Parts: sequence; C-alpha cells; structure tokens
Amino acid sequence: MKPRPTILIIEDEFIIADQIKNCIEQEGYHVCEIVDNYTDAINAIERFLPDLVIADIRLYDDYDAGIRVGEYIGARYNIPIVYLSGYSDQETLIKAKKTNPSTFLIKPKPLDKGQLMATIQMAVPQVNNPFDKLLYLNFKSRKFISSEESREKIQNNDLIQYRIKLQDIYLIESFNHVIKNTIVIRILNGNISYLIREEIENIIQYLPSYFLRVHKSYIISKLHINGINAPNYLVVNNREIPVGQKFKDCFEAI
Repeated sequence: MKPRPTILIIEDEFIIADQIKNCIEQEGYHVCEIVDNYTDAINAIERFLPDLVIADIRLYDDYDAGIRVGEYIGARYNIPIVYLSGYSDQETLIKAKKTNPSTFLIKPKPLDKGQLMATIQMAVPQVNNPFDKLLYLNFKSRKFISSEESREKIQNNDLIQYRIKLQDIYLIESFNHVIKNTIVIRILNGNISYLIREEIENIIQYLPSYFLRVHKSYIISKLHINGINAPNYLVVNNREIPVGQKFKDCFEAI
C-alpha cells in the first residue's frame, strides 16, 4: 500500500489548525504534527521529513517565523511549503516570495476547504523515496585531487564533516582498488572529489531515486547523463561509465 503523504501544520490559532487537520485527514493525508512556534517547527521537520509544510507566517508575536521556517527548509531540503496568513501586505509578500513557496493563501474565516485541498493537491510531490527530499549528503570525508593524496589523508584518518550538494554529484565509484572499504564521490566542480569510508552497496540507501547503480563499482546520477550507448555504457558528465551485466535493466529507468 502506498504511504499517505505527510503534512506538517504550523499554526498558532487552535481552531484554524484543527480545521486544517480535519480537512486534510478527511482527504486521506496524514498530519504528522501541529506546532505553533519556530523551534518546534524545525524539530518537527527534522524528525518527520514531511511531504508538505503548511505554515502561518506570523506566530504569536514572532512576525516572520513562518518565513524563517521556509528559509530553513530551502537551505536543506526539497520540501514544498504553503504559506497561510491573514496578512498580505507588500513587505510580507516580498519576504515570502524569496523562499520560493508553492503558494500563498490568505487565511479565510471560515476556512475554504475547496481552495485549501486544491492547493495541497498541487503542492504535494509524488515522492516515493524519502531521500528525494534531501538536498545534501552529510558524511565525514576528505577532499582530494590525486589518488596518492587521498591514500595518505584517509590512512591518517584525516576526515572532516562535509555537506555535499546532491545535485552536484554525477558519479559515485568504489575505491577499493586503492584503499579498502572506500568510495569516491565525483562532483561537477573541476577535479575535486570526496573520499568516504563506506561500501558502495551501503551508500545507495542514502541517495535520492535519481541515482542509479549501473555497475558493481559505479552509481551514476540521472541528472547528468548526456549520452547512452545501450547496452554497453552511459556518458555521464562527458565520461563513459560501463554498465555491468547484472545492471542492464538500468536503461529502463532512464
């Protein structure tokens, strides 16, 4: 059974929040939590990774709390946000627009269920893989350019925490032939790569669905495919990547 989309409600008016919750649940969505302040909102986002956030902009005396939530989401996650507010002044609209919300609804009283549900249906993404919501990969790793440099640094356990933007990754490859139990993450920015102590079999579970395992030693990003020579290889960021015999069905997913 396909899981119900999860929605977080950020609203400080209990009656409005309860109305939204009832509307949403009647239509088959799941409300993971209702919160009424910035701190609890951030904690709920980290805990639940909802499919959609509905946020009032003004929470009690915190006039732009909802917009700050939108900024937090935009910097870290691919989660849509819908602003629901009783304030529509030009300054508020300009601030809200900068966070790229799905839409901005003026809070009607009573709540307009039809308008609310139409907005939700348009905003909720068709996400099957929860990691599609992530924008970054966080791992202890090491930047390097040459293999010799990488061998020296990782053997010295000289690793630090990096946040790697997923859309910048075009290739992940096993590095076991150089250093056991390691992989290399190749990014678009020049010759810089990241070396991580992990098996390629394990890293795939942390990746969005646009990453494909195409070989026992390679995972590629579909975002950066610029050539196909089925059934032999793919061209990813202008580099030919062989497709292994056990992974020929990857062409069907492209």
